[in-house]
Amino acid sequence: MRRSKIVCTLGPAVDSHEQLVALIEAGMSVARFNFSHGTHEEHQGRYDRVRKAADDTGRAVGVLADLQGPKIRLAKFAEGPVELVRGTSSRSPPRTSRATSRSAAPPTRACQATSPRATPS
Repeated sequence: MRRSKIVCTLGPAVDSHEQLVALIEAGMSVARFNFSHGTHEEHQGRYDRVRKAADDTGRAVGVLADLQGPKIRLAKFAEGPVELVRGTSSRSPPRTSRATSRSAAPPTRACQATSPRATPS
């Protein structure tokens, strides 16, 4: 019994039935879908092709849905970099594109809270 898993990230480069069958026959045991890219329709079609290829080869293939998490982007400062010091607080308003002073918040975020302790400013 094989104990290791071979995870393959699927995308436009590996999209045909023949390519999926070849991956499965080469040892792919889990098909990874990166939901940061592509549309729901593309992922659904790819999922259906994976299921058909698995059925055609008679092998079990798992599916891993890699969901997008919170995005944290760092802003650029006109006056240069700012050091973040552990134990101190920092403001982080969402969707800031460019900080104009060193006292402005260096990080920006696309979500309202990135951890249970983070709160919107």
